[in-house]
Amino acid sequence: MHRISIISSCNDSLNNEIIYLMGIIHEYKGKEKLYRLTSKTIEVLNNNSIINSVIFSNKIEGIVTTKEMYKDIISDKAKLINRSEQEIAGYKDVLKIIMDNYKYMDISTNTIHYLHKVLYSKTNISLG
Repeated sequence: MHRISIISSCNDSLNNEIIYLMGIIHEYKGKEKLYRLTSKTIEVLNNNSIINSVIFSNKIEGIVTTKEMYKDIISDKAKLINRSEQEIAGYKDVLKIIMDNYKYMDISTNTIHYLHKVLYSKTNISLG
C-alpha cells in the first residue's frame, strides 16, 4: 500500500510539471506568432533600410539632394543632373547588389573593384 502512494505522488508531480511546461510552450508559441513577419512587412522593412542607408551614408560624405530626388533615385525614376545625384544612384545600385547577393559574394579585390565600378558607373569619372 505504501508503495502505491509513492508512485501516485510521483505521477502527480510529473503531471503537474508536464502541465506547467505545456503552458510555457503555449505561451511562447503565442509570442512567436506575434513576431512572425509577412513577406510584405519584410519588403517594407527592407525598402526602408535601403532608403535610410542611401540617405544617411551619402550625407556622411557630404553628398545630399532633396527628399523628392532621393525618392526618385531610389525608385529609378530620376533624371540624374549633378554628380551628387549620380553618386547617390551608384550607391543605391551597390547596396542593392550587396543585399541581393551577400550570401554568395566573397570579399576579394575583384568584388571590391566591381562594386567600386558600379558605385561610379552613373558619373563621368573614369576609373581606368
